[in-house]
Amino acid sequence: MFNKSALIFLTSLLLALSLWAYEIEWIDVGEPGNIANRDGVGCVDDEYQIMATEVPNWLYCRFLNAVAADSDHWALWSSLMESHFFGGIERTFDGKRFEFKVKLGMENQPATSVTWASCLRFANWFHYGCP
Repeated sequence: MFNKSALIFLTSLLLALSLWAYEIEWIDVGEPGNIANRDGVGCVDDEYQIMATEVPNWLYCRFLNAVAADSDHWALWSSLMESHFFGGIERTFDGKRFEFKVKLGMENQPATSVTWASCLRFANWFHYGCP
């Protein structure tokens, strides 16, 4: 018979494996040192990759529950994610922790109302295996 710690470990492992199995398409951005456009933008100093796939609500919701349940002092969730017509993530508070849930039918829609800073934090979380 499993003890509670083993069950928690196995559940965490299955969740991690399902996240790692999520395929993200990446596009290479290259030509370092290229010439800028007439308006002064568009030159690239280094090669890098950018995501070609949108982050679905279900994945961003897992990110929120992993990093913003105790405190969302980085403002990774916005009330627009819940109230906006295209928003798909609701937040509740039980007096101790936040819980984030995807609205019914919005699981595979792209996460909306994210900031540049929250995108960076999501990318960091995803890059390091979704801890």
